[in-house]
Amino acid sequence: MYLQKTFTILIAIISMNAFGQDLKTKEKSAVAGTPTEQYEIGLAYFMGKETKADIPRGLYWMEKAASKGHAKAQLNLTKVYMRGYKVKKNEKKAFQWATLAADQGIPEAQLYLGNMYIEGRGTRINTKKGVSLILEAKNQGYAKANDKWEEINLQGA
Repeated sequence: MYLQKTFTILIAIISMNAFGQDLKTKEKSAVAGTPTEQYEIGLAYFMGKETKADIPRGLYWMEKAASKGHAKAQLNLTKVYMRGYKVKKNEKKAFQWATLAADQGIPEAQLYLGNMYIEGRGTRINTKKGVSLILEAKNQGYAKANDKWEEINLQGA
């Protein structure tokens, strides 16, 4: 029993080291790689997957991918900066990333951006634009946007 546990622990340690090495290899190729590769590296560092969490490094890669048009990276940066998740809250940055993701037709980003316009978070209040974005997200079948749409209609009634 003792030998089996020791063997299991040894395999786990070797695997962790291999994953960490694999991430470093992936990171080297991501320098000139695709936005998807850069996003995955950023997410791994940000969340501490396959390595110890490194928030600045994760943000670097996530922003690199987002600046090349990676919609998931843009959406995740929206959430990170809007909530202040592991970073200093920055509604202006959240607004910028949400705008880019929403422009790509991402319904969750459209909902975020719509709410930001309605509440004046990261931008000036523009209720008309906010409601329009929420309607776009609703029309794509995004359930949370539908809920927000119903809430807006109840308030306007």
